[in-house]
Amino acid sequence: MQSISKNEVAWVVEALNLTATYYQTHSRRCAGMEAGLATLRAEQLTDISERLQKALDDGNKRIEIKY
Repeated sequence: MQSISKNEVAWVVEALNLTATYYQTHSRRCAGMEAGLATLRAEQLTDISERLQKALDDGNKRIEIKY
């Protein structure tokens, strides 16, 4: 089993937010399929970030990884 500290999860949340913002900005600068994929990726990263942040806020000590 791997151990990750709360601070490390918080850093990942921040990195995901920054990357999602980048993809949102990129989606406005391009067109067509590229813009759609950038928007999709931004939404996915934002969703992951929000779920990790909720786990931190709720004080969860375990995060399940599904395959």
